[in-house]
Amino acid sequence: EIGRHHSIPVMDREVRLFLGDIPAHGIVADIGGGWGWQWRQLNADRPDVCVIVVDFARANLRRAAQVLGALVNNQVFLVHGDAIKLPFPSSVFDGYWSAQALQHVPDFERAVREARRVLRSRRQFVCYCLNRAKLVEVAYRLTGRSYHLRGACQRSFYLARGSAEEVGVVERVFQSPVMSRYTEFLFHPDLGLRTGGAASWVGCADAYLSSSLPHFAWIARQRSYHTRKVPS
Repeated sequence: EIGRHHSIPVMDREVRLFLGDIPAHGIVADIGGGWGWQWRQLNADRPDVCVIVVDFARANLRRAAQVLGALVNNQVFLVHGDAIKLPFPSSVFDGYWSAQALQHVPDFERAVREARRVLRSRRQFVCYCLNRAKLVEVAYRLTGRSYHLRGACQRSFYLARGSAEEVGVVERVFQSPVMSRYTEFLFHPDLGLRTGGAASWVGCADAYLSSSLPHFAWIARQRSYHTRKVPS
């Protein structure tokens, strides 16, 4: 089920890169963490790191408990909470991770301000969202399909694709340069490219194509923002 919506090999590699920058015995906030599947290998990758998975939907947290098993209440803790009003004191986390969650928050800036508040100085903020891939958008238009950019999607939920405007918000809030990173070039389930399975060799190749070069923005399904909290 996860492989239908995310490229597991791509995100596994992104998680390892992220964890490589977390200090010893660090604490990570995963905001909108859903089923928490990205941390299923946490004990093998970083047995010293603790992850707090926060999600607004209690049903997601119940599924996360099933997915993560013995990790729950040992290395991973599940918290019901809201991205725009996190139930934590300031300056407590060594990393902020959010994968395709803040794209569903209409008040994106407020969520980013909360991210900065709970991060310790010089720690990293990483946020993934669906990218506005111009080549894919053209394919949609040519086939008469609607390519959603921002607003209510399918009359059921809010979705905003990554944009220069959001980069500006992150830079303004963090007062720090933002690097955009592009991932999932060979995984476009909406176009029939379903390479997201954990054992997919195409997915493994896709994981190593990830890049911060802007010309990849034309085809990448996913975009992420990377910055750090500078001391006040």
